[in-house]
Amino acid sequence: MDEKTGEARPTGDCILLFGKNPRDKFPQASVKAKVDYGGGQEPDAESFDDPLVLIPDKVKEWVKKLFPKVWTGQAIQEKRYPIFHLM
Repeated sequence: MDEKTGEARPTGDCILLFGKNPRDKFPQASVKAKVDYGGGQEPDAESFDDPLVLIPDKVKEWVKKLFPKVWTGQAIQEKRYPIFHLM
């Protein structure tokens, strides 16, 4: 609450958690992640600049796209061999 005007203003934490464009106020606040496949392959990397409450679901969807599905003869299963890093 702004004591001079009586107007409610969000705190920095509120902006990071729920703001429409939190990086406008805090450009350095970003979640970066990469998947390192090893063997000299270039790692897949992504930067997530959304409100913090949305980032876990966005990371989950991004990782799902990267991990290949394999046919084992009976069912399609995920092959979970890459290493995932949050930077």
